[in-house]
Amino acid sequence: MKTNVHVRKELLFRAYLLLFVIHTTQTGVGIIGLPRVVFLETEQDSWIVILLSGIVVSLSVAAIVMTMRQYSSADLYGIHVDIFKKWLGNLLNIIYIVYLIYMLNVIALNYTELVQAWIFQTLPNFILVSMLMALSVYGVLGGIRVVVGVCFIGFFISILDCIYYLHSHAKLISFALLSYGGSQCERILQWYY
Repeated sequence: MKTNVHVRKELLFRAYLLLFVIHTTQTGVGIIGLPRVVFLETEQDSWIVILLSGIVVSLSVAAIVMTMRQYSSADLYGIHVDIFKKWLGNLLNIIYIVYLIYMLNVIALNYTELVQAWIFQTLPNFILVSMLMALSVYGVLGGIRVVVGVCFIGFFISILDCIYYLHSHAKLISFALLSYGGSQCERILQWYY
C-alpha cells in the first residue's frame, strides 16, 4: 500500500474552509443533548468532566499533529499500515471503520429523536433515518466540495441562531448583569421562567 497519496485536483479545497468543516462536525446534534447525557451519566452538574475531556481531546489532537508531520500527504489507512505493518494496521483500519459505522448510527438516531420530539411525534424511526441517509448519500455523491459547502452554510446558520438567542434573551441577560448578587439572579430566573 502506498503511504503517500496524490489527491486529484477536484477533491481539494482551500485550507481555511476546514475551520467550517470542523465547527459543523463538532456542533451537530450532539451539542443539544450534551448536558442531558452528562447529567444522566454522572447524576450531577459535572463541569469537571467536560474540562477533563477537553484536555484529553487536546492531547489526542497534539499526537495526531505530531504523527501527521512525518507524513506529508498520507491517509489514515496508509499510516496505520506503515506504522503497525500489514496485519495489525489493517485490523486497526477495520476497527476504525466499525467505529465510524457505529457513530453514524448514533448520530442518525439522535437526529431522529430530535425530529420526533419537536416535529413528527408519530412518524416511525425507519422513515426518518431513511430520509436522513438519502440526504447524506446525495451530499457525499456530490463530492467533498458539496459537503464543505453545506458545512460553510451550516456555520453561518449556527451563528445566526446564537445571535437570535442572545437577542431574544437580551432583557434577561442585561437585567441579570445589572443585578446586585447571586440571589437576585436566581429570583430573576425564577420570574423569567
